[in-house]
Amino acid sequence: MAQWMRFVLDSGRVNGRRLVSAERFVDWLSPQVVVPPNAFYPAARLSRPHQITYGLGWFLHDYQGQSVAMHTGSIDGMIAIIGLIPDQRLGVYVLANADHAELRHALMYRVFDMYTSGVARDWSTDLKALYDGLQQQGKDAEAGLVKARVPGTRPSLELARYAGTYADSLAGPLVVTLEQGRLRARLGAGFEGWLEHWHYDTFIGTWDDRRTGRSPLTFTIGASGAVATVTFDAAGQTLTFSRQP
Repeated sequence: MAQWMRFVLDSGRVNGRRLVSAERFVDWLSPQVVVPPNAFYPAARLSRPHQITYGLGWFLHDYQGQSVAMHTGSIDGMIAIIGLIPDQRLGVYVLANADHAELRHALMYRVFDMYTSGVARDWSTDLKALYDGLQQQGKDAEAGLVKARVPGTRPSLELARYAGTYADSLAGPLVVTLEQGRLRARLGAGFEGWLEHWHYDTFIGTWDDRRTGRSPLTFTIGASGAVATVTFDAAGQTLTFSRQP
């Protein structure tokens, strides 16, 4: 990984030999889309960038007056982060055999501080407090959901009539199937799991990926007596999917 970082920090060259043209290298680390703050890493609440964009495989933002290119990786109990300050020819890479160990952000910003401002900050303590607070918010939201549940209700329709394909122009298809007498939902690669009746025409999705948690899906019955839409609440967003023929 050190070789890879040197390659990027040297503008796509190895031992002076250019492997990526200057024009394409500029594209690589140039903003392509704007990233909303609520779609970025929670650590930014402490690093406080003025703007966040996405290049060709890189998150791009500012930190202490420096331009940063960075990204994380998480899969099967392993995590990674790479952070670059190209103008300083500075790069840091963190690997860990742990699932979503957000100490990676603390280490990256600690290195940035050491080689730029020289100001020592206890990023580990500050980030732990941040993530502990976010975890507590999730628990409070779950408790609120349980408290609001209305017991003793039943779905308006037979379960088979909720099955179908529902579409949103941005999020794509939400597919609901009836399997072994239970409803199952799938939305992209991140949300797939069983639906449990909650109350009225609301079901709770318990996703196969435990990190995703649980999400309520509310079906709306149209004038024809069939399901017309389903509202999906997840990751702080509410999306409404329309039933497809």
